[in-house]
Formats: sequence, C-alpha cells, structure tokens
Amino acid sequence: VFRIVFQWPPLLVLAASCNKEASIAEKELPVTMNITLPELGTKAIADGQKVNNVHCIVFRNDRLISHTDVTKTITMSAGRATYTTRLISGQTYKIAFWAEVAGNTYYTVDYSTATVTVSYGSAGNDEKRDAFFNAVEYTVTDATSALDVTLKRPFAQLNYGLSAADKALADAISPIAKAEVSLDGGAYTKLNLLSGEVSAPATVPVVFASAPVISSEKLKVQPAGTSTVTEYEYLSMNYILVNQEVTPNATLKLYDASNAIVTTVSTSLVPLKRNYRTNIVGNLISEPARINIVVDPTFNTPDNNTIVQ
Repeated sequence: VFRIVFQWPPLLVLAASCNKEASIAEKELPVTMNITLPELGTKAIADGQKVNNVHCIVFRNDRLISHTDVTKTITMSAGRATYTTRLISGQTYKIAFWAEVAGNTYYTVDYSTATVTVSYGSAGNDEKRDAFFNAVEYTVTDATSALDVTLKRPFAQLNYGLSAADKALADAISPIAKAEVSLDGGAYTKLNLLSGEVSAPATVPVVFASAPVISSEKLKVQPAGTSTVTEYEYLSMNYILVNQEVTPNATLKLYDASNAIVTTVSTSLVPLKRNYRTNIVGNLISEPARINIVVDPTFNTPDNNTIVQ
C-alpha cells in the first residue's frame, strides 16, 4: 500500500511530472545495427540464403528488456537485416542475435536466458538446420550511429562424398538413395548466445536419420595447400553444435531405394570444429577401411577433409 502526500498544488505536481517524462524521453536515442551473414559464395548447400529470421535479444544490467520494440524478431533477406530501436543514452547493453530459418523445428529460443536448445534425432540433410549467431556489448552515446554486426555459425558441418568410381560401382549393383549419420559424442544441445558457450551434451549417440542423398550439387573439396578441387557425389550434410573442437567417432549408413543397407562406413576420431566443414570423401564402398580426413571453413578455412582412395 502506497500513501501519497501532496505538498504542492496539484497543478504544479502535474507540471513537474511532465518535465520528468520529457527528460527521460530525451535520453532515448535511435540505434541501428546492420546484421549480415558472412560471404558464403553461391553454393546451394550451406550458402546461408535460407536463413530469414533474426531474433534480437537485449539485456541491460543482466536483465532482459522484454519490450516488444526492443527485444523482437525481424526479417532477414539475402543475408542482411537491419535492427532499429531506441535505447537510453549512456547505458550499456548486451544484444544477442540468433538467425534461423522461419518455421524450423530444430531450435527453441529462450529470451529470458538468451539460450538456444538444439533438437537432434530427425532426418538429416536438411538446410533448415542452418543458423547463425553473435552478441555485442553496446554503449549508447548522444551521437546517433550505426553498428555493423556479422553473424557466424556455432556449428561444425559434417559432409560425406562418394568418388565417381564408387558411384559407378554402386549404380551397377545397388544404387544409393539415402544416407544416415550417427555420432558417439561431441554434440551439445544448448548454446548461450551472449557468451558463445555450449552446455548439456547430447545423449549418445546423436543420429541424423535416413534422408535422401543430395543430388542438387557436387561436394567440392580442395585440400589445404593445394590448388586441386575434386568433385564427389554429395551423400550427406549435417550441422552439429560443438565446443571449439571435438573428435567423436562417426558412422555413415547408405541405403538403396528399398531401404536395404548398401554399406556402413565407420570413422574414428573425426575432427569437428566450430564454424568449419569436415569432409569425409572418396572410395567409401570399395575400400571403407582406408580413410583420411580434411577440415575446411567456408565457414572458416580450410575444411577438414578425409579422403578415401
């Protein structure tokens, strides 16, 4: 219960109140942030162009600003978005950004803690899993300015590619139609958008269930230190939320159109690194025991490449 005692005439109290509100309003300044994805080239796979929603989550003094004009979701187009709001001059804010494909079922965003929860277990080879994040600390000054923020992936991308020789071998015996990938560790299910830290290791194993192989393009691999680019039949592509670097064991199962297993390829100590691609490619059917590995970022550079010859 609050008791208010007026010691001045009501008219003067009203004037004082209005002046105070005007003072607060004068301290609010427009803020603009230009959000972009990294330059990812024109590849259909992992070009980032399907990402079209950006969650903008704002904290001051470690408390979420839940006002819908401040913490909000905006539209991204062609890898770009502009976040505009009004914030109080002289105050420092932490602003987290999470960009994803609208309507995906893989990520749950908790605004109150600025965390994202990742769901595994469904079919692989889905570009709706692509997503980006970043966070900035921003002090509002009296000079209106724009800040550029480039987002990055929190994932490792694991790819499998089949040599032309093994593709011909499979086509002659049992054409490959689907791929399934499982990992025995290394994946996490929670990402703190403000710190970039991961937590809650995934239940082992993480499985990207059987999905049609990628026929829209080839997997192009250029080992570090070389100018040679080799094309492989693109079998599988999946995003895994990792710490900075992990080395789980991975298993690839290839199926024909009737869901019969064509072959199983097991690889030990696969290097997965945040914002890098790991490519396991080569003769996966005829000589599955001979496996090398290559890591490349497009994302960062170079890829992790495992080449089976």
